[in-house]
Amino acid sequence: MCKEEGETLVHLMLHCKVARALWQKVSTEAGCLWAFSANCRSMMIEEIVGLGSNKMAKALWKCLVLAVQWNIWIERNLRIFEEKEMGVDDIFEKAKFLASLWASTDNAFKNIPFSLIVLNRKDVIGN
Repeated sequence: MCKEEGETLVHLMLHCKVARALWQKVSTEAGCLWAFSANCRSMMIEEIVGLGSNKMAKALWKCLVLAVQWNIWIERNLRIFEEKEMGVDDIFEKAKFLASLWASTDNAFKNIPFSLIVLNRKDVIGN
């Protein structure tokens, strides 16, 4: 995707300059310093407490990790097959929206409207 190294899963999802910029935005959003994982599996099981430690925060974190990975894959395909490119800020906004959508289906967010999760994520999870 970045055209700087050969495409491996680890490079694409973690070390590519686009992916690193996205993960830096995740770290900033979560309000924490975060050492990047060595592999994709360890990233899925890490619990970052920047979003909080309650059930909603944990559910949102897992959804955010998956949404960023999904959007990296979508961006990679856009660049390769359609010769289109989105900026990191736009990719991150799409990932946050998707993470909010996915999190809204978790029991932790029962009776909380999707629109409230999207607009006030940090207030909803208690941070």
